[in-house]
Amino acid sequence: MRFLEVSSLNVQYVSRAGVTHALEDVDLALGRGCSLAVVGESGCGKSTLAYAILKLLPSNATVTGSVTYDGADILGMSEESFRTEFRWRRIALVPQGAFNALTPVHRIRHQIVETILAHEQADKKEAEARAGTLLKMVGIEAPRHEAYPHEFSGGMRQRAVIAAALACNPELLVADEPTTALDVIVQAQVLALLKDLYKRLGLSLILITHDLSIVSEICDEIMILYAGRVVEYADSREFFKRPRHPYSRRLLESIPLLEENRKSRRTRSRR
Repeated sequence: MRFLEVSSLNVQYVSRAGVTHALEDVDLALGRGCSLAVVGESGCGKSTLAYAILKLLPSNATVTGSVTYDGADILGMSEESFRTEFRWRRIALVPQGAFNALTPVHRIRHQIVETILAHEQADKKEAEARAGTLLKMVGIEAPRHEAYPHEFSGGMRQRAVIAAALACNPELLVADEPTTALDVIVQAQVLALLKDLYKRLGLSLILITHDLSIVSEICDEIMILYAGRVVEYADSREFFKRPRHPYSRRLLESIPLLEENRKSRRTRSRR
C-alpha cells in the first residue's frame, strides 16, 4: 500500500532575479517499509522535493500539486497542525550538513531531549533515557553523550543527527545527502547504519543523493531527477540492468569501475 503520494508537484522560487522553476510535475509513490532513492546532479531539485514533503520550504517558494500522507493532505495543512501531528512524529529529516544542523552550544544528548520534549508528551527523565538509547543505537556510547558537536568527527555528528531524526519514532525517514563531505570509509559506515536502522525499525526511507553508487544495495526504487523533472522511475534492480533515459545511462557511466581502473593502470605501466 502506498501511504505517501506526490502528484503533479511544482515548486517555484520567486526572487528579484525572477522566477526559478525548481520542480515541475513531479510524481512519486512510496509504500510502507519501502525505500526510494532520489538521484540527480546538484541543483536538480532533490532537496527541494524533501523540504516540500516536510513543509520546510522558504517563504519565497510557491508550491502547487498534491502531497498526501495516509490520505491526509499535507500541502493543505496549517503549519501548526503539520508540526504537531506529522513533522518528526511521523516524518523526520536527516539534514544535509550535520555540523550546521546541530546547535554548537548544547550537548548532543540535550539536543535530542529537546526534540522529544517539543514534539511529544514526555517528561524530562523519560526523554533523557530515550535519547541515551538512541545514541547508543547509532554507535555513540554513553561517555560521549555529553559532548558538544565540535568534539565529534564528521561521521559521529552524522550519527547524532540520525539519532535526533529517530527521536519521536517516525514512520518515514527522509535522508538528504547524508554522506556529504564525509570520506569514503565513513560514508560506507553511515550508509550501513541507515540500512540497518531502516530494516530493523521497519521504516520507510527516501534517500536523496547525487551518487548512484551508494544506493544499489539500499533502495528498492530509484527516481532520477534532471532540471526539476523526473526522467526515470524504476525498480532498483531493473534500473541498474537496463536504464532507459540517456541521462540515467550517463550517471551510471560516471561510476568508476574497479576492473576498468586495474586495466587502466596496467596499460599505463606498459608505456
